[in-house]
Amino acid sequence: MDGAKFRVDQVQESSDGAWYSRNNVSIFLAKERISSIEREVPSAETTVRKNTDWTSGNLAIDQLIRTNGARFGIDPYLVFLVIEQESHFRTRAVSPKGALGLMQLMPGPPAG
Repeated sequence: MDGAKFRVDQVQESSDGAWYSRNNVSIFLAKERISSIEREVPSAETTVRKNTDWTSGNLAIDQLIRTNGARFGIDPYLVFLVIEQESHFRTRAVSPKGALGLMQLMPGPPAG
């Protein structure tokens, strides 16, 4: 796994990290979580294929994000960003408060 990668419209770097913006969604990543920022040089031949402008580094997770984003009518990129922020793509993440999994959701009350 090479880690998460995503294409953005704008990057604003600071001494403690960087803000990434795409459409109307922004996310901040701390400096220690950024291995590199690669900038593309626009060219006439550059074409961006749909669904290739971000990856978690795990094809199974990427497919789950796309499938469920479409199923529930949610932009897959937004789901990608929530997962990146909440669990850093660790499938077995558990928070100190008991939030679970990729999106760090809280379990519901026990049935009964």
